[in-house]
Amino acid sequence: MEMQDEPECVNKALNYGARLMGGKAMVRLGGLEKYEEKLLKVESLILAACGTSHYATKYIEILLRKLGCFSYIECKIASEITA
Repeated sequence: MEMQDEPECVNKALNYGARLMGGKAMVRLGGLEKYEEKLLKVESLILAACGTSHYATKYIEILLRKLGCFSYIECKIASEITA
């Protein structure tokens, strides 16, 4: 069943709210423009995920550190986060 859903998932990722910037290695996420001022003030980021998604967020953590996007960034396993 999941394999049959792949074309629709790819279509959603490319067309529903996100756009690949032509000729640039960038993605523009739709709907965030109205929050731009608030988002630019974010200095710390904690990413929470489980399983395979956790490994993906570890990779994002490494990339964002290299880019110097945040003063503090950490990836955690979601079950380790307490309120």
